[in-house]
Amino acid sequence: MKKDIRIGLREALDLASFRLPQQVDVSNEEMQHIQNVTWTDIKIEDLGGQGNIAYLQVIFPFQTAANEAIVVDVQVLGGQIYQPHIHLPDNLQNLGLGYKIYKKLISEFGHLYSGKGRRMNPNIDKIWDKLKGDGDYTCLSNTNGDMCISKSVEDPSELVRFMQ
Repeated sequence: MKKDIRIGLREALDLASFRLPQQVDVSNEEMQHIQNVTWTDIKIEDLGGQGNIAYLQVIFPFQTAANEAIVVDVQVLGGQIYQPHIHLPDNLQNLGLGYKIYKKLISEFGHLYSGKGRRMNPNIDKIWDKLKGDGDYTCLSNTNGDMCISKSVEDPSELVRFMQ
């Protein structure tokens, strides 16, 4: 069996890899709880990481198998820019959960960046539009990406410079 060259290069360079979501069965009651949870109710747990990628887990304030199925990886670019890679199982999409996770991550990290060429799901554009419009953040855009910065960040000048 021929080994994929990308896998060989990744192993040789010890590059970090992103995780993939698991499909999960959740009851209608759990779905309702997930839809009604606020971003402030969500907890983020650090699972460690690899290279410049932190592996995180979303924890809901109620018992659900969805905790294990949602993948949140945050890639650190240039040692200071946080770019999330969030993967939701199909049955947990379109519940407003992605937006809530982004808000929670901004509150935890102070900002988030998203490269426009790296977006795999068109719903991400909707999430960024909603973040830009909710007034809680200073949001910047350029041809390469979008960034939202918490107003609690004391000196955002390096982040602003990154977006220029």
